[in-house]
This record gives sequence, structure tokens and C-alpha cells, in this order.
Amino acid sequence: MERNLLCVYTGQHALFKMRCSSGVRIVSFLPKCKVPGEVRNVGFSDSPELILPCVEPDTCIAVELDHRVGGIPKRKNMNDNQTEDAAILYIQTALLYTNPLGRRRVRVSTLALKATESIPEIYCTANFDTLAAFMVRLAISDLMDSPSQKKASLAMARQEIVNRCIQIFTSYRKYGDISTAKQGQLILPETLQLLPLFCLSLLKSRLFRPSLSSNPSTMCKPSPTADERAFHLFHCSNICPSMAMLVVHPCVYDLNNLSPNVGQPVLPESRSSMISSFYNAPSSSYTYDQDPFVFGAANEPYIQLPPLLKPSVSCISDGGLYLIDNGFQFVLYIGRNVSLDDRSTNILSIINCKDTNSSGLRHLSISSSSPFGRRIWKIISQLRKCYSCSIFSNYSRPWHTPVVVIIGNGGPGFRSGIDSSLEEQLIQGLVEDPSNDGMSYEEFLIYICKKMNMQ
Repeated sequence: MERNLLCVYTGQHALFKMRCSSGVRIVSFLPKCKVPGEVRNVGFSDSPELILPCVEPDTCIAVELDHRVGGIPKRKNMNDNQTEDAAILYIQTALLYTNPLGRRRVRVSTLALKATESIPEIYCTANFDTLAAFMVRLAISDLMDSPSQKKASLAMARQEIVNRCIQIFTSYRKYGDISTAKQGQLILPETLQLLPLFCLSLLKSRLFRPSLSSNPSTMCKPSPTADERAFHLFHCSNICPSMAMLVVHPCVYDLNNLSPNVGQPVLPESRSSMISSFYNAPSSSYTYDQDPFVFGAANEPYIQLPPLLKPSVSCISDGGLYLIDNGFQFVLYIGRNVSLDDRSTNILSIINCKDTNSSGLRHLSISSSSPFGRRIWKIISQLRKCYSCSIFSNYSRPWHTPVVVIIGNGGPGFRSGIDSSLEEQLIQGLVEDPSNDGMSYEEFLIYICKKMNMQ
């Protein structure tokens, strides 16, 4: 991680500016309470400036746009002035910065988007990852811009998350081509199949989960604490699309009975066909994918990942071994029925052991000397690259993700002062299970469907 911070390309004293063509205006940068820099010319210009102390490849800026009265104007056909072409929206951004050599550079990007009057077409072309990152920033803005009473502001932010989900699917049912759907049936667009799961996971995350249970008979310490919530709000306020789903919905990898190729380098299946097409393609058919730099990075060997499980207690057995990735840390969960010999021989290395008593173990780490431990480390290394903002191997996640080992309650080597607290936090992160203040995924879908039928 330290090497990446030192070697990453960084721009200093940056100025970001964005402008749009007729029909659309810039509303604000998100989240409004914590943009990554200082906003200038607010209210005096249609394209406010954003001053950034530094920019990196994983710097992500979210901009909220709004339609103007009259919509996006259509263009006149160049060959026939009587006909009109489809409306085109142009978005242009300019980033002025100082490179590591002290020279001022400007990077201009222009994007042309075809406008449409078809609502189903908008849903078909929606990008889920971008929408998820945008909704996280909107929810954080609602939380910080709410009234001063913290309980009221958290409740309002949670309700707005549900309302946005209902509004998106209600509009799709009203304007989409789903006339064949039965009454009361929940029909989701193909591109947004995971949106209800994301909204439920966001409600159960440390960002918006109530610290205290609403059940008065439940006496427990606050979870999350104020510091934990502030930590997650700080990082998620600038979340990138590749990480938005992961930080609220953890990935659970099954490390039991792994196939021989899991944890080992493999080549992409289409590597041979892409190589032949790359060298035999004529120059006239050259595309971005055939750029030698992009082509080489996209066809590098990768580590085969283990199978995924649903983040639910029902999928975790007492005799199993699991790797949980929640975006902020990797958790190696060792079931209580896993034998002590397997742990010490194949999985773990013990650091700072006070005495022979198992309660004296202060720190456990994944073994790097056993073949199975090395496979786990390779999987973790690949996961740190999977959710990078760049396809190139020299970039990793925006922040460092440490590895934590948890031994199941009652198992050999269980550390009562450490594992009990970590296991409780792990269970709270399994978002597809019902909780005291949240529904299961199936219950949430039924709730969404009922609210849609009432509108």
C-alpha cells in the first residue's frame, strides 16, 4: 500500500470545471456536505468550479444534473433543413493540475449522449454501479443536511433511500413496456436487478444502521459507534462506482473443498483468439480495445477466485472456512469445529503468543509458508485489484484493506476478548438476514411491492 501511495501519479493544485449543452444544468457536486474540494462560483455560473488540493487515478467526482424547461433541443439535419436528428447532449469537463514535474497540464474530456423520449430505453442503458455510488452520496447529503436532531436526520435519510427505490420502480412500471405483468407482481429492469438488494444493504450498513436497537428488551453497546459511523461516512462520501456495492454488501467466499485452479494464476479464456485478431486485424478496423497497452493489461493472468456465497448466517457452517470482503477489511472466519491441527499446519501463523494458554494469543495471521495459506494470500491480492478504478495492475483500492482472523465462538484457540466482538460485528454485516431493525431481502421485496401498489 505504501508503495502505491508513493508511485501513483498525482496532480497538485487542481481545478475541475464542467459544462453542459442546452437543456441541462448543473445542480451541485455530491455529497453537498463534503465535496472533495472547494466549490467556487455557486449561484453565479451554470458551471461552478471545484478546487482540489490533489487528484489521483481513483479520484471520483459526482455531479447532479437537472433538466431545463423545454428539454434538450433537437438538431437540424445537415442535408435537409426540414428534418431533425435525434437530440444530443454534450458534456465537457476540464481538469487543470500540476504534474509531478511541476508543469501545468489540462485534460479535457467531451462526452456526447443521445437523448431519448423513451423511458424504457433509459432503464435499459442505466449503469448500476454508477447509480449505486450516486445514491450513496445522495443519502449522505440527506443525513448531513437534515435537521439538527440526529435521530430525526438518520430516520429521514433512511426513509429517503427507500423512497428513491420505490420511485425508480414505480416509474418503470408506469412508463415501461411491462403490460404483460400480473397485478401486484414486482418487475425489475434487467440493468437494475440488484437495486433493491443494494438499498436494503445500505440501510443495514454502518452508514445508516441505527446504533441502538429499537427493541427495549435488548441491552447492548452501540453498534456502530460514532467513530465507526464517521469513518465510513468519510470514505463513502467519495466512493467510486467500483466500490459502492461492496462497502454495503460484503462478498463471502467459500474456501472449503477448493478446486485445484482456485488461488492459482490462469489466463483469460479468450486470450488466444484476441491475440490472433490483434495481429491479423487491418489498420482500418483498429479500436480502443486493440491498443497495445490496454490489450496487454486486459489479458494479463489473474488469480482464480473461489465461489461466492450469499451473505447470510445460513450459508456459514461451524466446520467451514470463509473469506469475507466488506470493502474495508478482509475477514478470514474459521468455524469452531475446524480442527486445531488444520489451523496451525495449513491456515494460520501465530504472532506474539504470551503463553501456551489459547486465551493468550494476541494476533493471528494467515500462514505464508503453507501451500494453502499462500493460495489465500493470492486470492486476497487479486481481490485488492478487482475493485480498483483502473484496469492496470499497479493500482489498488483507494484505501488499504487489512486482514483480520476470527475464530468461531467455542472453537480451539478462541480469544474471548477479541473474537467475540469481531464475530458479533461480522454477523451484523450479513445483510441478507433479518435483524431487530431490518427486514430480510424477501421481506424487503414484498414491502417495496406493496408500496408500489399503493401509488
